[in-house]
Amino acid sequence: MKFERVIGHGNNRLLQVWGIMVAMMVVGVEPLGIIVNEDECVSEYVLYEEDTIQGHFVVVDHDIFWGSDHPGLDFSV
Repeated sequence: MKFERVIGHGNNRLLQVWGIMVAMMVVGVEPLGIIVNEDECVSEYVLYEEDTIQGHFVVVDHDIFWGSDHPGLDFSV
């Protein structure tokens, strides 16, 4: 009896994850890609007041070598 409960709980979790993924597709979550060359400022139009914008900047400087393990710069607005 306990074994059946564990399997049922695992299936429930899988259905929850699947439901979240489908909801994200229906709502229209879209990725944002911006390439900045020699600019100091980046701007992007945000449709709604409470939208959250997250991103990751990778700084490339030919005079300074950053290894592939460098974390870059994360931001959240």
